[in-house]
Parts: sequence; structure tokens; C-alpha cells
Amino acid sequence: MSQNAIYNENKQFDSHNVCISTSENKIVAQSLISEKISESDNEEYNKKETESSADDKVYVCGGKYSKKFHSTSKCKGLNNCKSKIYYYDSQSAALKAGYEYCKICWK
Repeated sequence: MSQNAIYNENKQFDSHNVCISTSENKIVAQSLISEKISESDNEEYNKKETESSADDKVYVCGGKYSKKFHSTSKCKGLNNCKSKIYYYDSQSAALKAGYEYCKICWK
């Protein structure tokens, strides 16, 4: 964990303003768009958001049995996700977390 972690209502955020939670030894990241954060934290988040391209993000189901990551949040492979859909900033981050490519959207 980063030394610059931010804590907010029992949730932990890293220095990039990404919510980190653990599930079955996987780390999943959730966008802070829906989180209530302070004005200064929001400015920092907006700065980071504009720096990373939406095309680089990959999506995962937050369910404890999910194993695949997807190129789009609208992939058919995510239709059965009963949990929240999270994203990683890159394919390599999802691979490092133990996810594999979805065979539907990564043809």
C-alpha cells in the first residue's frame, strides 16, 4: 500500500484516488466518480482522470469468482455480473492481479 493512502468512510484509497478493496486475494479498483470526497481530492482525481485514456481501461466483475477482464464494460461476458463492475487502468495491471483475457471481447 502506498504511504499516501487516503481513508474515507471505511474505504481505502491509494495516492491515485482509486478505491482499493480485496476479494479472494484480488485487488480491484473502483472509480471514485460516485464517491463523496473533499474538493481538493476531487481536483486531484480529475487531474489523474484526464491523464489516462479511457481506451486503456479494462473492466472486471467484482464477484469473488470472476476471472476474466474485458475491453468494454458492455461486453456480453459481464451480463451475469451481480456485483459492481470495476476497472483497471491497463491490461498489464489486470494480468498482474490474476485475471485472464475474456474470449468474447478480446478476439
